Amino acid sequence: MKSLFIVGTDTDVGKTFINGLFTYKLKDSNVISYKPVQSGCMENGKFYICDVEFVNKLCKFNDEKKKDMNTYALGEAVSPHLAAEMDDVKICKEKIIKEYGKLKNKYDYVVVEGAGGCIVPIIRDEYYMCDLIRDLNISVVVVASTKVGSINHTLLTIEYLKSKNIKINGIVFNGYSNNFYEDDNIKIILKNSKIDNYLVVDKLESLDIDDIKVYFDKIQKQDIEKFF
Repeated sequence: MKSLFIVGTDTDVGKTFINGLFTYKLKDSNVISYKPVQSGCMENGKFYICDVEFVNKLCKFNDEKKKDMNTYALGEAVSPHLAAEMDDVKICKEKIIKEYGKLKNKYDYVVVEGAGGCIVPIIRDEYYMCDLIRDLNISVVVVASTKVGSINHTLLTIEYLKSKNIKINGIVFNGYSNNFYEDDNIKIILKNSKIDNYLVVDKLESLDIDDIKVYFDKIQKQDIEKFF
């Protein structure tokens, strides 16, 4: 069994998009995508686990797999600890760890997606995303943007992960638009982080699921397997 944890430099950096890419490319290899805690599920009066559903649209998992993809689904689009408090839900870290253990025994690949960045609280004043990563004993892939500000966000995230003795398997630069400064941002991040395993993913004009699949199909499977 091979697994990794997708952590972002910030919220909305594209963790779910990259989770979808990794899972889609491995869908013929007994893979599962696991989102332990998902907030922001209540939208316009409807409950919708958006990150899980995005991956399902790509991979068309059966009902059994869908049940394995999430442990806590919370309504408000805020930090997991606050969303849980607002929903009067008590998050149990042991439950997440136990669920992950079951997935490791059931699947060949487990792609775990965090919420927000690596210091986001899961339980107020007690348990953070980096604590979960360490408890799962799992390596991470950092999802970073290439926009202005990405150098600071990415290198701070990497240094923090290193300070917690969390192994980093590589960086995925998401939302690349072929601007000259993006190339320089990538160059500086790689040089200063001393990480040489990376992938650059383009910003897509269309986020229609069929157009996403067309783009993902152009990426080689080995370009994803190298992160495990």
